[in-house]
Amino acid sequence: MDWVCPFDHAPLRRSRATERPELLCSSCARRFACVLDLPEFPGAESSPEPGDRGSATLQELERAIEHHGADRAAEDFCRRHGCARPHFTTGLSFFLPEGACGRLLEIGGGFGDDTLRLAEVAGELISIVPSFADARVLHRHLGERGRQDVEVAVVRDVTRLPLASGSLTGLVVEEAALAGFGVGPRDFAAAAAEWRRVLAPGGVLLLGLRGSRVGRLALRLVRAAGRPGRRRESLNRRIKTGPGRRSSRLGLARPLRALRRLGFGAPTVHAPLPSEDDLVLVLPLDCEPAVSYGLAQMLRRNSLFGRAAIGLGRLAGRAGFLTRLLPYYFIVMRRAGDGEQP
Repeated sequence: MDWVCPFDHAPLRRSRATERPELLCSSCARRFACVLDLPEFPGAESSPEPGDRGSATLQELERAIEHHGADRAAEDFCRRHGCARPHFTTGLSFFLPEGACGRLLEIGGGFGDDTLRLAEVAGELISIVPSFADARVLHRHLGERGRQDVEVAVVRDVTRLPLASGSLTGLVVEEAALAGFGVGPRDFAAAAAEWRRVLAPGGVLLLGLRGSRVGRLALRLVRAAGRPGRRRESLNRRIKTGPGRRSSRLGLARPLRALRRLGFGAPTVHAPLPSEDDLVLVLPLDCEPAVSYGLAQMLRRNSLFGRAAIGLGRLAGRAGFLTRLLPYYFIVMRRAGDGEQP
């Protein structure tokens, strides 16, 4: 992997020392440590020492993985702690247009469930995580699934990526992962500017955002009307967010404004809706027949109250307020070329 210095973007070279391998910047002479062949790129401020232990979830998984392997350790963890694996299959490659699956960057790999799906379609995949504990768990899971070709690195600051300008064809990030890196509304514009730098002109950004509390409550009420029971949190997302890490709560409008100002094209917004079999239908919100079909799937097993809620959702969609009632969005945007109008 051709890493660059996150501070001056100069190429890095690997030191010849065998006791403590390092990456050396060819310009500013900064040194970046490698632990278990996983490079660490700290932020501008002081960062934890290499080998940090991460969250309690990661510590428990690490200990279990050493004895039982990644998949069995994950299943046992979910059984004890009431989480699920997987939460739902989004098929992230579905959102990546043709030509965008060359060199991909995933920000926040979690347990690696999404990473494995992306690796199937990417020519080259890089996954960055905020701690060595994250990296060891992700690396072990990928190795057991035979995906040693995925590059994993510890990057403390996602506003300083160790990648050359214009070197990516696609970038995938969820709001849960941004919370794991400590990125909130105030930091989003700086992170997005760095994404623009590393994406080639025409490169695709896939951004997963949570909806408002109103949206999550609306869907919960519809679910409760016909199918009682709350959907459990996924292990993948639990690791990405990490307990105690700051929640970003970006919303939809703020990120779109920031990305448009940076030269990204018009967004395509998709939303996952549950079907009658509790599967997930990911629908483009600018396609009214698709949205109507998704809502109709929830009618068959719902009560009168649920039907009324869905009817209100349809009216809200026609009035332009549908996005306020949805719990989650996938936004696809292309980086405009230099001098090109977004």
